[in-house]
Amino acid sequence: MRTPPVNLPVAQASRLQKAFICQPTSSNDSNACGYDADSMQPGSLRYERPIEPNLVPTVLLKVMPRWKFNRIVPGLIAICLFATVCPAAESAVDELIKQSYTAYQSKDISGAIELATKAVKEHPQSVAAWAYRANLYGGLRQYEKSIADYTNVLKLNPKHPGAYQERGSAYFRQAKLTEAIADWDKFIELLPSREPHHWQRGIAYYYAGRYQEGRRQFTIHQTVNSADVENAVFHFICTAKGLNLAQAKKEFIEIEGDSRVPMFEIHGLFAGKKSVEDVLKAAQSGREQNRAHQLFYANYYLGLYYESHGDDKKAREFILKAAKDADENGYMGDCARVHAVLLKRKDSK
Repeated sequence: MRTPPVNLPVAQASRLQKAFICQPTSSNDSNACGYDADSMQPGSLRYERPIEPNLVPTVLLKVMPRWKFNRIVPGLIAICLFATVCPAAESAVDELIKQSYTAYQSKDISGAIELATKAVKEHPQSVAAWAYRANLYGGLRQYEKSIADYTNVLKLNPKHPGAYQERGSAYFRQAKLTEAIADWDKFIELLPSREPHHWQRGIAYYYAGRYQEGRRQFTIHQTVNSADVENAVFHFICTAKGLNLAQAKKEFIEIEGDSRVPMFEIHGLFAGKKSVEDVLKAAQSGREQNRAHQLFYANYYLGLYYESHGDDKKAREFILKAAKDADENGYMGDCARVHAVLLKRKDSK
């Protein structure tokens, strides 16, 4: 699903402290740090696409290895965007964060964590320090530790929307759906204008079996993101599960303008105009370097297609294929992994 359209004024976000050191004290000022909170979506469906380099502070590009850039930076942006007061950072915290990133750049992961831990120990009242380490742990898939650090952010400021958003994402990646939805509900309570944009909550509703709520989420998301096949598909599968397949077909959302391969064929499949073979053929077309990514999407959405049509055996086959390639496919890769975890939980019962 789509990357959040983050409108960060680069001139106002050029310093490291602008990205990490915001310490919110209320939810009244939506233009803190020079940012407009209403320009930030916690998601719109193509989350896995790379964050554009010009949307983040230049210093992050200098110190963040590209192989981990997309996993860590979005949470750091969220922490700043949903802050409301950005006092000058304590130089000691700023310096420890810089040193940690330098260690991370050289792939000295233990050194990066050690420096981040030093920051929170020496500055336990610093939202920046806790948020930085939370995102570092999240990027390394150490989700329990990430959740604990976001919890400390929220102890310092219980009305920090960005911390609820990012902790919810960490819960989701652990397949803890109830906790994820609760955090995202709180995020929306604090920033109600974000509700139509929150497709992540819609996906969590689907996996939690809360199909009517998921159906509503994808209905309202269509009003702010009208050219995304994935939104139409999730609306379809929530309707098929929550009501029936005939109703899902009747209400299937028409989409134009989604040029990603193989989204045209996936939409056609759910509309009854294309075949499974058409989807797989499209996924295997084009540049060789794109095919693994395209095949991941084909496998994931074929799995959802079969699941919505009651063929659990075929659904499992394709979901498990997608989950094997989850690491290279951003947030939707995480969704495939969560789906696989839920299938295994079902098996163990």
